[in-house]
Order: sequence, then C-alpha cells, then structure tokens
Amino acid sequence: MARKTKSDAQKAHEARNHALKIEANKARRARKSAGKKALKANIAAMKKLGKQVRAERAAAHAERNAATAAAAVEAKTARIEAHRAANENRKTDKAA
Repeated sequence: MARKTKSDAQKAHEARNHALKIEANKARRARKSAGKKALKANIAAMKKLGKQVRAERAAAHAERNAATAAAAVEAKTARIEAHRAANENRKTDKAA
C-alpha cells in the first residue's frame, strides 16, 4: 500500500501542536523552578528564624546564669558574715 501524503492543513495542525507542546513544556519547567525557588527561600527563612531564636535563647540563659551567680555570691557573703559575727560573739562571751 502506498504511503499517504500529508495535506497542508494536517502539516499546519502538527506544527501548531508541536509549538504548543514546546510552550507547555517551557511553562511547566518555569512553574517547577518557581516552586523550587519558593521552597529554598522558605527553608532559608526558617534557618534565619532558627538562628534568631537560638541567639535569643542563649542570651536568656546567659542572663539567668548571671543572676543565679550573683545570688550565689550574695548568699555566700551573707553566710561568711554570719559566721564571722558568731565568732565575734563567742570571743566576747569568753572574754567576759
């Protein structure tokens, strides 16, 4: 059987389909890369936020630790002063 020749209309139709297919692929790739860019931007924002939260938490811990250390020094000073006062009282009691 002889091969059928394509009509001009069929050739034009196939050319149009081919062009549409190329455009659709370009659009699909653009959507995909836009989605990837958005995802990467979202991840970067989350990392930045995480760094900020960790820094704030570390600052809060440092502040709390400094307050605890100051309270401990104050308590130790008060304890030493109480011992010293008790020793002075004992010495005056012995002398009297």
